[in-house]
Amino acid sequence: MPIYAGVLASRCSLRWVLPGLNGSWVSFSCSKARSPLFAGIVVATIGLVITGVFLLGMMQKVCFGPFNKKWTGIADMNTREICIITVLMFFMFWIGLYPGPLLDVSNKAVTATGDLFQNLGH
Repeated sequence: MPIYAGVLASRCSLRWVLPGLNGSWVSFSCSKARSPLFAGIVVATIGLVITGVFLLGMMQKVCFGPFNKKWTGIADMNTREICIITVLMFFMFWIGLYPGPLLDVSNKAVTATGDLFQNLGH
């Protein structure tokens, strides 16, 4: 199942090897924009590190752990699955490399939520 392992590795690398891609833009921009304190950025960074540790552990157990005999009959990805995952991976890279349109859509909701929580504290 080398194709499955490659897809899993590339998906995990979008989060912890290439921090500018896909997942970390939202975490960083929300914490930076709404937190006047440095502590918010520290908490977001700790969350990214914990996620990386979890994903590395998952990769080790799934790809390099002992083989479970009940999965012997499962074949690797077929052409249809490869085409579907290729489209999904393209959009994951695209959102990571060009997050502007996605951030523009979510900016109003994040700003309103941040204002709500700031007003609760005062």
